[in-house]
Amino acid sequence: MVTLSILPHETILEIFYHLPIRDIETLAKTFSHPITDICLPILKPLYKSRRDRKELVKAFGPFGERFPVPHGLESLDLDSPVRKTLNLSRRDVIKLPRRRHTLDLDFMRFKGNFDWLHPLPRSVVDDMASHYRGPAIVGSALDDLLASAERVGVTIPPIFIKFLQSEELQLRIPSHHAGVFHLTSGGLLRIPKARIGGRVGYAIGFLSYLIDGVMLYLEPGKDGIVSVLTDMEDECPYEVDGVNLPHEEEDCPYISQEDRDDAKAQNVPILAHGCTIELVGMDFETYLANLYYTEVLYWVCRLEADTVPGLEDYVKNMLVKKQEVPKRPKEIEELAKDARRQAIADQVE
Repeated sequence: MVTLSILPHETILEIFYHLPIRDIETLAKTFSHPITDICLPILKPLYKSRRDRKELVKAFGPFGERFPVPHGLESLDLDSPVRKTLNLSRRDVIKLPRRRHTLDLDFMRFKGNFDWLHPLPRSVVDDMASHYRGPAIVGSALDDLLASAERVGVTIPPIFIKFLQSEELQLRIPSHHAGVFHLTSGGLLRIPKARIGGRVGYAIGFLSYLIDGVMLYLEPGKDGIVSVLTDMEDECPYEVDGVNLPHEEEDCPYISQEDRDDAKAQNVPILAHGCTIELVGMDFETYLANLYYTEVLYWVCRLEADTVPGLEDYVKNMLVKKQEVPKRPKEIEELAKDARRQAIADQVE
């Protein structure tokens, strides 16, 4: 550690940039004050995210479960070809994500350029062809969004706009249940204050499924809270197939006269059908990466599709735990038999 601290500041930053954020946090907690001083600016987004998360849980309740393990992954036997595709050892056991817990990709370092979002295998592209229904931005939707954000003082993350403007990137996110990226027309939607504990917040619909929708939640200010929400209603709360669904305000008991007055003054519609909103993630890019990897896993597990770069690391960091090396003779013998069976199977292939 002493040797590290005598390196130039820029060199240390370059080294830290390639480390997982949790490792940087560990370094910051050492007794080397120069190292701590270098780490703290890097950790500011992490600490802000933790503070924001506490505030959001107060407003919305615990995080919901949006990223279940793809069907078939949790029951892979030792001889499954999927295990070979994912390069899993015989001691790698699939662990299910905890309910009510957002999946943080601490082992990844996002740079805002979507370098992790690789093209899909051809078999997945072919299966997805019938689901695609055009680019996310239609007509004046983006102009309306930017204009309404300026009116209410909301800062939209540049990476969110970048993704919605790229049809190529959108086509790289598969969906086995007909999810479609589509920016809400008409700009921001104001969430009733009573629904979020008296806070002032807005939503942008960007992904719709057959029965629910996914939104980006934003609060006013340059450093306002940003998160990802879902609305588990019987109908998507903002649009289906690119058509906004009109909902009567009476559908949501949270709307007050103050909400109506504020929405009218700001020229921002009220999210009138948002009574079952749940938190599903914090950072937009983290949400998108989880969506990408879990959806690709569906095709790998169900259809034995080819893998994509980064999927192996995702599975091993997020969904796998190592079995302890067996110590009893019977367990060792059983493991040896499994290993011999796999060796024979590999030779046959």
